[in-house]
Amino acid sequence: MSIVPLVHVTVCGLLEEKDATLRDLQELGIAHLLGAAAADEARSEGPATASSAREALHYLLGAANRWHQVHDPQGFDARAVEERALAIRRQTRALEDERLRLERRIRDLEPWGDFALLDPATIEHRLWFYIVPHRLLPAVPADLVWQAVYRDEQACYVVVIAADEPVGMPVPRIHTGSRRLYDLRRRLEDLQVEIDELQAERDREARWCDLLAASLDHLQDEAEFLRARRMTADDAPLFVLHAWVPEPALADLRRLGMRHAVAVLARHPAADDDPPTQLANRGLDAAGQDLLTFFLTPHYSAWDPSRSVFWFFCAFFALMLSDAGYASLLAVALGLGWRRLGRSEVGQRMRGLALVAVLLAMAWGVAVGSYFGVAAPADSVPGRLVVFDTSDLDAWLKLAVLAGVLQIAFANLALAGNASSWRARIVPLGWLGVLVGGCIAWLTHDSATMPAAAPGGSVLAVAGLSAVALFAGRRRGLRNRALDGLLALTRVVGLFSDVLSYLRLFALALAGAALARAFNDLGNSFELPVRGLGELVALLIIVSGHALNLGLCVASAIVHSLRLNLIEYLHWSLEDEGHPFTPFLRKERLSWTNS
Repeated sequence: MSIVPLVHVTVCGLLEEKDATLRDLQELGIAHLLGAAAADEARSEGPATASSAREALHYLLGAANRWHQVHDPQGFDARAVEERALAIRRQTRALEDERLRLERRIRDLEPWGDFALLDPATIEHRLWFYIVPHRLLPAVPADLVWQAVYRDEQACYVVVIAADEPVGMPVPRIHTGSRRLYDLRRRLEDLQVEIDELQAERDREARWCDLLAASLDHLQDEAEFLRARRMTADDAPLFVLHAWVPEPALADLRRLGMRHAVAVLARHPAADDDPPTQLANRGLDAAGQDLLTFFLTPHYSAWDPSRSVFWFFCAFFALMLSDAGYASLLAVALGLGWRRLGRSEVGQRMRGLALVAVLLAMAWGVAVGSYFGVAAPADSVPGRLVVFDTSDLDAWLKLAVLAGVLQIAFANLALAGNASSWRARIVPLGWLGVLVGGCIAWLTHDSATMPAAAPGGSVLAVAGLSAVALFAGRRRGLRNRALDGLLALTRVVGLFSDVLSYLRLFALALAGAALARAFNDLGNSFELPVRGLGELVALLIIVSGHALNLGLCVASAIVHSLRLNLIEYLHWSLEDEGHPFTPFLRKERLSWTNS
């Protein structure tokens, strides 16, 4: 089981040892700190975070006229540069928003002209503004004193002089505001000058981009340290910190406690705890962990399907590619990028995944005898290695369905093996019986050599459904258990549709092979009267066609292999989703080590 066992620890010590303890704890990188919600609330009021440092760098990199980069760290303050860059961005956005409002306001006022409204208390009559459509202009009351100051294709801009708001106007009045057009235009010019000054300051601050990029890990470490300080419960003269720690690393934490004279209390997870999940897969198939956590993290009490996801992904990729020629090209590409992928830990895991997938694809391509869409001759060495006829659609159909039955059956078997009680094991074993029995009944329903197999499979499927109906209920009371059992039986429809979803293995393999043959036929049938030119064009058609088909085949094989593993498979293999173990660690040291 590659889910690391955790213990809940409580660290208690003197306040004067708090910062030193947290620094060493961050250096160890073994603790998942608790109290994140409170820390996140405090963090929103505190200094900039690691993500804001990356935002600042991204903003400075977008400067139109960046200054020459400074590489001497003397005089460079990463936090000050970050805060100033974010301040420039905030001020620029505020000024640009104001500019948009002013431009819209100026457009609204321009038809009325430049004027200043007098104080209503000092005059007898006031100005009332209306935008009256041409068709409604005759409806303006005749006893009013008014003037059309502007006309366009749709309406007249009418100013009425009256002591009180006129009654009977065909449209509601327009509010022009108290600021005159001249003042708005002056403010717009001032805004543009301020924006230009901020852009110039952004260009100047961008001279620190290289140094800021090199300081991102340090800024993130400092932000995480400040966040950890807020996650402690302080009550002078003591502080208390709660965390989850891998059980094998508990001894390291105790040694840290002895150095700083802090108490370390540890206990195993209780029934009402919700520990995070830390996956620790090693070896060739460790990349299954990356595929799994791309979609979800299994619950701490569940099993880890990472390794099975790895092998099923590689097998499905090979089935959908189904061409040894394409697999050979992928092997060459992998060899060219092998050292580049090995520069990081994730890259090393991904190249292991690619290696297994390509090797399985090459082996399956040889087994079906397909080389760039060309079938291997029966009397050749590659032809004698063929063990599966891709032209047999019935065999392809059965292979795809069997692949689905195998994976979902494995999911239920693993779920039953990880169950904590015999009652919890019965339901997944019941679905296993439904799968196996239904598959046997389907494969042997017209078999003359095994006449008893189909009825036996049907009996096994019915027994599995009965087990699900009887033991799926978890509530008390016969009526509640019966209702739960009936609801559980409705999953048989989902089971059937999930198995049929594996027909995509058959469909995509045939589609790739058909396209490869089509490009081969198109290139071979192309002729031109000029000798040599026709062969060149035919070669270009074949090469470009296979390049396109290879890209489509690889993309579809990756996407649909992921889909079968992360949707259909995990739907039956995991009941609960967890949350990942996030260690409180110093990333600056890790980046230096990787470099």
